[in-house]
Amino acid sequence: MRGVVEARQNRAGWAFVAPALALIGVFFFVPVLAGLFLSFTDFDIYAIGRPDTARFMGLENYRQVLSNPLFWQALGNTFLFVILGGPLSVLTSLAAALLVSGKRVRYPGLFRSIFFMPVVTTLVAAAIWVVLGYAGELGPWARFGQPFCFSSEDVVAPPQPKLTSVSR
Repeated sequence: MRGVVEARQNRAGWAFVAPALALIGVFFFVPVLAGLFLSFTDFDIYAIGRPDTARFMGLENYRQVLSNPLFWQALGNTFLFVILGGPLSVLTSLAAALLVSGKRVRYPGLFRSIFFMPVVTTLVAAAIWVVLGYAGELGPWARFGQPFCFSSEDVVAPPQPKLTSVSR
């Protein structure tokens, strides 16, 4: 009896996971395998309508890339970015967290405000942009909405409570 329940639960689990695995297969593994296959050809993006024009090149593409000094410079830059960028990002975030919530830090509220200011500034700028865009009949978005019977007051005016009557 216990084996039957486990088998049923396993089938149910696989049934729930199958769509995600199928999407991962379609949108990750298929393009990776196609890219790997195309890396051994002289496939040109302009010939995408006629993939039969691609010729098999073997390892020639890799030989060309490995002999190009620009590739090695780009690889070195990427290596530096990974080696230095990751730890510096973590250390900077740790320092910011200690400034915000440290016990010995003076004025932690000031640092919280400074770190939160970009979020507030972005929201305020977006709100001003919307309000000015729909300003009366002169705003650019209000003019765009006129052909669609879209009033600027519908967007920026405070909501008015609607009273409904119930007939007896």
